[in-house]
Amino acid sequence: MDYLIRFGFSIEDIKNMMDTNIYINSVSDTNVKKLIDILEKCDCTTVQIRDILLCNPFYLNQEINTVKETIKYLEKFGFKKLNILFGTNPYLLNLNCLEISEIINTLKDKKASVEEIIDYFNYNLVI
Repeated sequence: MDYLIRFGFSIEDIKNMMDTNIYINSVSDTNVKKLIDILEKCDCTTVQIRDILLCNPFYLNQEINTVKETIKYLEKFGFKKLNILFGTNPYLLNLNCLEISEIINTLKDKKASVEEIIDYFNYNLVI
């Protein structure tokens, strides 16, 4: 949790996150840093990262490779502004490629276009 403090989270923020996700205690600072680095590579600002983690502290328990694969999948599908996507839909970071693919395929079955699918993810909370 030291990295979260160095990043700018208050003790109260971290306590609130731990109240929501009791498993945060077992996450190493190295993994926390790597997960935050991933968000920074998606052009998330410090404020966006703070909001994402406060809203979705479960992100800190995600496997780094799974998150990277999910981001590649989203980019390949056509998502461009991942910082905005994750800012408005932080729980999306808890899903893996298969889970996202299932949602996309369900929307495709309903004849949704790529643009409509992207809009769906941008404007609907996906949990």
